[in-house]
Amino acid sequence: MEQPEGYTALGKEDWVWRLKKGLYGLVQAGRTWNEELHAHMEGFTATPKDPAMYVKSTWASRDFVAAGFWVDDCVAVGSRKELTDLASSVDAKYGTTGLGEVRWVLGMLLERDRPARAISISQEAFIDSILARFNLADMTAVATPLMPGTHLSATDCPTSKDKIEEMSDQPYRELVGALAWLALGTRPDIAFAASSLARFGHNPSRVHWDAAKRVLRYLKGTKGWRLTLGGRPPGVAAFTDADWGSSRDDRRSIGAYIVKIGDGAVSWKPKKQSCVALLSTRFCLKVSDCSDIHYLVSACSERVCRK
Repeated sequence: MEQPEGYTALGKEDWVWRLKKGLYGLVQAGRTWNEELHAHMEGFTATPKDPAMYVKSTWASRDFVAAGFWVDDCVAVGSRKELTDLASSVDAKYGTTGLGEVRWVLGMLLERDRPARAISISQEAFIDSILARFNLADMTAVATPLMPGTHLSATDCPTSKDKIEEMSDQPYRELVGALAWLALGTRPDIAFAASSLARFGHNPSRVHWDAAKRVLRYLKGTKGWRLTLGGRPPGVAAFTDADWGSSRDDRRSIGAYIVKIGDGAVSWKPKKQSCVALLSTRFCLKVSDCSDIHYLVSACSERVCRK
C-alpha cells in the first residue's frame, strides 16, 4: 500500500508498504478474514454457495448447528448444546457481544411466532431511512413499483452534455443500490423494478430517475410488509415466467423465478435472458423432497430459455 500522509519515510517517498496483517476496508480484507474464519471453524463445513455459512451436524446425537457470518456479525441456529459450544468458542477467540435471541441483524427486524412456528423478517426501518435520505417521506404512496406498461430503455439515456451534467447531481446509483438491497433481502415484489433500473446506472435520464422514485413511493405504502417463513408443512414449489421480447434495446426477454418452502419465499431472481426467445411459457414444479431445490433453481434460471 502507499505510505499514508504524515508517515512517509524520508528519502523513500516512492516506496510502498508491504502489509503483514489485514486491515478493515482494503480489497483483500474480506479474503483474509474468510481464511481466518476457516482456520477457526474446525469441524464445520463451509457451504459451496456461500463460504461464510458454516454447517456442522452430528448424526449420532442428532445435533445440528448452522452459523452465518457477515463481517463481524454472526447469526446461528441449531441445537442448544452446539449453539453454546459455538458461542463459547467464538467468544474465547474474538470476544463477542449480544449472545441472545436474534432480533436485529443487518438492519432487518426478526420476529418469531412460536405457536405458529413461523418467523417474519422486516426492513421497515431501512425503508424509512431511505425515504428520509432522498426527501420522499411526504410523497403520496402508489400501488405498483412501476407504472403499468412502462418500458425503460437505453434510448431514454441523455446524449447532450447539459442533460448529462443535470443528472450527474442526482444520487441515482445510491437509490438503486438501496432498492437492490431491499429486493435481495425481503422484497421480491420490487426485484424486477430494481433489476431494470440497475441497467442504466452509467447514464440515467430523468425518466429513469422518476421511475426509481416511484419505487420508493410504492415502498412507502407497503413498508409494513414482511417476509414470513414457516407456518405450513415445508413443501417445496418453484414458479417461473418470462415476458416476450420486452427489452426494446435488444428484444430479449426478462425471465424470473421464485422458490417457496411452504408459504415463504426463499429464493427469487429476475434476469434478462442470454438469447432471443421465440416463444414465452410458464410452469410450476412442486416436490416433496427439499433436496431437489438446487435442481429447481437451476432449471428455472438456466434452462427455461433453451426449453
